[in-house]
Amino acid sequence: MVCMDGFILTHVYEPVELLDKELAREFLPPFRPESILDPSDPKTFGAFADPTTYTEFRYLQFEAQQKALEKIEKVAKEFEEIFGRYYGGLLDSYHAEDAQILIVTMGSVIGTIKDAIDAMRAEGKKVGLVKVRSYRPFPVQALRKALKDASIIAVLEKDVAIGGEAGLVTDLKAAFYNSSIRTPIIGFTAGLGGRDITIKDIRKIVEKAEAARKKIESEFEFLDLRMEIL
Repeated sequence: MVCMDGFILTHVYEPVELLDKELAREFLPPFRPESILDPSDPKTFGAFADPTTYTEFRYLQFEAQQKALEKIEKVAKEFEEIFGRYYGGLLDSYHAEDAQILIVTMGSVIGTIKDAIDAMRAEGKKVGLVKVRSYRPFPVQALRKALKDASIIAVLEKDVAIGGEAGLVTDLKAAFYNSSIRTPIIGFTAGLGGRDITIKDIRKIVEKAEAARKKIESEFEFLDLRMEIL
């Protein structure tokens, strides 16, 4: 699943260091465009599966996603070997090794969080970041390993599930449920519709996480809600 912050990434620009074109061609598989009308490889479109086979079709999709967990890590390492860049496979982290408070998120807010962490680290606060690079397939085992030593986990995301909480925090709680990890998890929604998430907002998350280590007042909240608009 590819997730992109539409407003932020389509209305701003930044310098990009492009890869060498020839190396990129060597890394990528050959381009073989699929022809819809090919007598040697007939296809059916718009068909449906009845109850006799539908479960098996869905299982094959599920199985393919599970196999992708290992493949994603492998390709990330191959990319690093060729281009000298490693962006993480399923996850990426920043000052997470000794962090007591870990922020879990994904997307374009990462840069702001890193700046906030640098400032708070200079103040002696053990704050770290775990970035989810693969939301589907969801990296359950990798997250358990990356988050097991934190004293509290704060999940920040730019979505909300009406009638529930939000996607990432819900999935993370489910991932921990059958494990031995009992680290408290609190969730925050912010930045909906492209609203800026600032360093001040990240500090607010950390303050709330510090308080939640003693007592959780709210499991999930809208971080940047403007009460004057309501």
